[in-house]
Formats: sequence, C-alpha cells, structure tokens
Amino acid sequence: MRMCTSGKVFNREEGEGEGIFVPVTGLSRFPFIYTYPHDCRSTLRSHLPNLVSLLFEHEKSLDMLQELFHTENALNTTYMCSRIDSSITLVIVYSENGRKSKKSFHSAVSQVSPDLQKLITSLRGFEKRTK
Repeated sequence: MRMCTSGKVFNREEGEGEGIFVPVTGLSRFPFIYTYPHDCRSTLRSHLPNLVSLLFEHEKSLDMLQELFHTENALNTTYMCSRIDSSITLVIVYSENGRKSKKSFHSAVSQVSPDLQKLITSLRGFEKRTK
C-alpha cells in the first residue's frame, strides 16, 4: 500500500519515507481526485461499492490499459473505468437516457482515455526534467 506524505511516497513494506503511517480502510481507500460537476460527490459515493467491486474484479484487464464499460440496469447507469496510472483510475459515471446516447458515450470516452494517459506520461517526464 502506498500513501503520500509531505510530497514523498511512504512504502510500508520497505519502511521508507517520512511521516506517520495511518492505514486507510474501507471505501476511504478510494478517494475522488476530481469530480464534475463539483457538487456530485455525495451522489457518486452511492456508486462507490459498485465501482470498487468492478475495479477489483477487472484489475488485470485495467492493468493492460483496457477500458471497462459496465451497465447497471437497476440504476440506469453506465460506468467506464480506465487505468490512467498505476495508482489512478479514471471513472466516468453516466446516467443513460437511451441506446443512442450510450453509443455516443462509449465513443467519446474511448477517444479521451488515451489522451489522458499521454498527459500523465508527459507530466511524469516533466517532473523528472525539473529535478
């Protein structure tokens, strides 16, 4: 498990890093980095158990940079998950209004995901050049 403290990564297994290690448990292990619209965090928390289950169930395919689309018919919602970084998964929660909008959603997300992966990769390169 990795946790960021004072800008450095603390690795419990190797005993490296500074700060006090406080284990994160339960759904708190999956914090939201960014949400849009910004006032939807409480609504998204209701989806968190489903999302966590999906992330664990499809961990290997996400590690291979494959997008995961999953529809929860009872909630009339589609989830899209894509591993952007080893510790960051992009998750889009989409409430459906019909098949046509669902196809558009799949197409748009498939186009955006690789661009986000390239952005993260380029930012890592920038970080290394500035040190």
